Amino acid sequence: MLVEKGGPEAPILRYASKAKNMLFEVEFVVKENGHFETIQTALVYALTVTECRRIADEMASEFEVDGIQFFISEL
Repeated sequence: MLVEKGGPEAPILRYASKAKNMLFEVEFVVKENGHFETIQTALVYALTVTECRRIADEMASEFEVDGIQFFISEL
């Protein structure tokens, strides 16, 4: 079950389970003129980096932007 919280100005917060073992920041970006431009930042609670990547992939597919990439950082 994915839970989503946030608003237009707030980062999206998603977590895949109630066991909040690790907190990750996911930055969704596009590259324009050789520079990365941030589209959205999300906080993701996940048990592993692999789980965070799966959630980030799902989120990236919801954006209607070509060439979107994401960077994951552990907080």
